[in-house]
Amino acid sequence: FLRSQPPVRNPVPDHDLNLMGKAVMAFAIKPVGPSGTPPAESPPAGPTLERGAYLVTAVANCAGCHTQRSMVTGAYTGPRLAGGSPMEAADNAHTKLVPPDITANPGTGRAAVWTEDEFVARFRAGVRIPGSPMPWQAFRRITDADVRAIYRYLQSIRGS
Repeated sequence: FLRSQPPVRNPVPDHDLNLMGKAVMAFAIKPVGPSGTPPAESPPAGPTLERGAYLVTAVANCAGCHTQRSMVTGAYTGPRLAGGSPMEAADNAHTKLVPPDITANPGTGRAAVWTEDEFVARFRAGVRIPGSPMPWQAFRRITDADVRAIYRYLQSIRGS
């Protein structure tokens, strides 16, 4: 039906909010995009602690899975990188997997028992646990220097 009607050419007025719209925009809806201080530049490439911190926190978001979170608010509730909340296996919704503690905390942390070379080898091995939600494919092209930087940063963290 609509395609059978002749087109109407009306001028479209500029967008103008009424008082209520202006109040909602001022107090309820926050603008999208950066505000305040722009993000810092990424540290130079190399196996440094600073580069590792940048990769773990700003690029890979390791805490998103490897830190416990509230199922209600999404806020972090556990020690940083000391193990996450149970997740569904990628290939079986009835199987739950728990992201491990990746800190250097003695007794529980994976970084406490791996050597740097073992950590690099583990990254290169990819999926070893069937159904693991760890996004190994996303890390396929990461450089050895960046993996070593991540390892060195994780070595500096002690969970609780």
